[in-house]
Amino acid sequence: MTQHAPKQVLLIDDSDDYRNLLARFMNKAFPDAKVTSYNPVEKGVPGPDFDWSKFDVLIMEYRLGPEENGLDWLRKFKRDHTRFPATILLTASGNEDIAVRALRYGAHDYLRKQNLSAERLAESIADAFNLRARQSSATQSLTLNASRFSKSFFYGQFSLAFEEAEKGENRAVILITIDGFEALRDSLGFLGTDAIARYLGKVSTEIFNIGGYRPRATRFTDSSIAILAGQYKSKDDLERLLKGLCARLRNAPPDVDGTPVRITLSIGAVIINSRAPGVAGLLQQAEAATAESSATEGDRIVVKLAKAPEGKEPDTAARAQAFDAKQAIRENRLQAIFQALMKVSERSSKLSFTELFQISSRFIAHNGKTITADSVITGKQDDSLARLIDRWKIRESVSRLLSGNFPEEQTPGFYIQLSEASCTDAKLAGWLSELIKRHGKNRRFGEVYLGLNGNVFMRHLKPLLALLDYLKKQHGFLFALNSVEEVDLCNVCFSQFPFSLLIVDYAVLKRLKENKPGAGAWEKMLESANNRAALTVVSGIEDADALTLAISAGVDFVQGNFIAPEQEEIEAVVGVESVQIDA
Repeated sequence: MTQHAPKQVLLIDDSDDYRNLLARFMNKAFPDAKVTSYNPVEKGVPGPDFDWSKFDVLIMEYRLGPEENGLDWLRKFKRDHTRFPATILLTASGNEDIAVRALRYGAHDYLRKQNLSAERLAESIADAFNLRARQSSATQSLTLNASRFSKSFFYGQFSLAFEEAEKGENRAVILITIDGFEALRDSLGFLGTDAIARYLGKVSTEIFNIGGYRPRATRFTDSSIAILAGQYKSKDDLERLLKGLCARLRNAPPDVDGTPVRITLSIGAVIINSRAPGVAGLLQQAEAATAESSATEGDRIVVKLAKAPEGKEPDTAARAQAFDAKQAIRENRLQAIFQALMKVSERSSKLSFTELFQISSRFIAHNGKTITADSVITGKQDDSLARLIDRWKIRESVSRLLSGNFPEEQTPGFYIQLSEASCTDAKLAGWLSELIKRHGKNRRFGEVYLGLNGNVFMRHLKPLLALLDYLKKQHGFLFALNSVEEVDLCNVCFSQFPFSLLIVDYAVLKRLKENKPGAGAWEKMLESANNRAALTVVSGIEDADALTLAISAGVDFVQGNFIAPEQEEIEAVVGVESVQIDA
């Protein structure tokens, strides 16, 4: 079968006879495995202390009594337990095709009891177990890199650093900046300079780790790495370490397309002490030290003691009110959040990309906490901020498609909801063209969908038609129509422009399907999209009933936490952070 086999298997089924049959199957196929049976009718829903992690494989019936089902259990317990067993769902009923489509986001396989054989079950168990083993290995790697380079983790460590500094332990924040970064980008392009920055992050953490200095690193700006470190012996010791980093990069420079690239560094370090200001003030002092170090050519290091803040430090509430989103963007303190849209039709399965993800963003405060973009953008006066956030999401998508981290056959698609501020941004087309000219060369971005609110589209029809037509023809971008609640608005929008996606919230779908206000309203909206070769999406799917209704309505994609919760990463390759492209 395979040299790797499960050691612990859990069987959940309300039939004693069927559990016994499965146990015999298991004992024959995997004689070394211990099989544990669980009767859901007698024992009920497993409690919070149930140890799922000790099982390698879970085989579970879809129907778990009159009121419970395996899909709900899978969703609940897999979400709440990081080490959940590889899961195979069984069903004795017919008509479970709807659930099958959701299982790839949770279960490893879905088998019908009518067609089940010992050989088929053994094959499914082996595949599920080995797939989970590979995923677990990748997850451990991701977790290691995430704790080493994640922004939220980095900023969250400052409170501990302050406490340790108060006790007299050595702590410092260091900014390492690549000199002449803009010139390098002009000559090497976006991928080349990003590779250099990633290499710098890798080597820096290696150097600090060798010294036992517990580094926490993040990509501070496109051209700089920030490191929070401790346990060095003295200021001189820290300077020697940083000189060693410069020497390491001189002797083993970064490589771009087989060619070594010589770089110099400007390094500013601030030693944290009892007089240190808050995180923002400390980083400003580190930036000032870095600017001082860059005044001369070649590698230079400036190490200073933290200065006491001028005036009284604002309290926590005042700092929260004073959160500077534009400064956070400049410091690259944003985190990409992804949510998958699941394919549920044959039409959507024929797309060139493997999966479609909506991309949104969260700000990372100086205490490591995340803040949603919606809570930061409070009104019309924040239009410029909304445009910056949209541009950040666009360049995040474009950069991932250019990064080379995805095999060609596994290229994802990205959906970005544009604000009204971006829809009226006269400079967006020029910015996008310059972005692609500098970094994308002849690449066309047919995997990127830009979403427009239906009412916004009609309100700014003439300039938007010109913008959308240009971006579609020139760069291959596609477009989604959303927030459409009535058939008439849907028809008139599609009559004006060939949108590729129609996105409808589940609450709207349910109302239209219930024939309120008009008979066949949803069918008419669906026909309007299908006639123009647009695919349809229902968002806001939060339970099995919603999923059933959405797929029975004939849509092509579904989206929601029941289908796939939001996630922070979609690729297996992790560097200092996801690639950034300058605005």
